Amino acid sequence: MNAGSTRSSGNAFFARLIHVEPRRLMRLLVTTSEFHSERTEEIFRWLFNRHAAYAVGATVEREVDPETLETY
Repeated sequence: MNAGSTRSSGNAFFARLIHVEPRRLMRLLVTTSEFHSERTEEIFRWLFNRHAAYAVGATVEREVDPETLETY
């Protein structure tokens, strides 16, 4: 999301500070991995409280072949 953070809590904080509050957004869709979805939802619930409605969507995780990564 941004270079200011490398943790879910920091991402949520900066999302609110940089995107949500200045634009007065009231609805959010947060996309994260299935592994992080529960933690992410807890963080957004704590940080956004009643400020904005949000939904957390999880992506399907799959293994990536190391040889495929080498081509990038």
